[in-house]
Amino acid sequence: MKRTVSPVIKPKKTLTSFAGFTLTELVMVIVIMGIIGAVITPLIGNKFSAVAQSTDRAEWVQQAEFALFHLKNDLAYAVPNSIYGSEPAAGANQVVEFLGLSTDASHLAARYRDKNLSGFDRLQPNNDVSFDVFANIPNLTSFADYVSIGTANATAAINDWQNNLTLGTGSLAAIASATANPTGSENTGPLTTITLTGNHDFGSHSPYFRAYFFNGPKAYECDTSAGVLYRVSNYTTLGTTNFAGRTATAARSIVVDHVLDCEFELVAGTTYSPPQLKVTLGIGAGTESIRLIDKIILENAS
Repeated sequence: MKRTVSPVIKPKKTLTSFAGFTLTELVMVIVIMGIIGAVITPLIGNKFSAVAQSTDRAEWVQQAEFALFHLKNDLAYAVPNSIYGSEPAAGANQVVEFLGLSTDASHLAARYRDKNLSGFDRLQPNNDVSFDVFANIPNLTSFADYVSIGTANATAAINDWQNNLTLGTGSLAAIASATANPTGSENTGPLTTITLTGNHDFGSHSPYFRAYFFNGPKAYECDTSAGVLYRVSNYTTLGTTNFAGRTATAARSIVVDHVLDCEFELVAGTTYSPPQLKVTLGIGAGTESIRLIDKIILENAS
């Protein structure tokens, strides 16, 4: 028997030919990609730009809050009736100025005697070189250089410290020494004797027979031409109502930079509300800026 073998039939390969893109199709693809790129690129760029601007604004807000914190801290130690602000001349710097005491001071004011229990018990209006206060202040001169007496209102206080701080007259005087007497009954002896550097004409007694101690005037000066807010201190040679003249040799420290504008406005108090200092501070660069407005309550009055 013969075996029959069937032949294996291999499938034929089919060749498929691919045609290239036409010039019109390529142009259309390029145009579509360009449109997509033009739409997406600004969106992505704006995202990064918005993040950068938000970071800048957050930093400026932090700087402004830092400046306001220092200003509030200084004003908390301001002598009553001493805070002064005025509308500046065109192009002049904005300034707020006041008498202050260092923040580590334990006494801002002390009551002195109003009865003649001894030769030093009552502060005399004229040519008195020492007086006693109801406070145990053994190291008074370590944090206070001057004393204010008889400044019954803001106008008198400001006039005194702007003109008479080193002249030995008026309602301000330099302190020479402070002697703490042993603590005892207020009816038998004073607690601290304050001795001044020379004879002084105080003019009148302070309301409620109170003496205010301070270590000199302080100020915050906004210089928009330099773009900075200064804290001005360590100036005692006054004799002039011109701020630039009073502070020619003063120490200036930069509190904040990138300052675009600022304003200090004293808001008068009422019967039930103390006066306030309204502070407007603008900080920024280029086209981006922030503006903070705060009202600082002047607990020591103005």
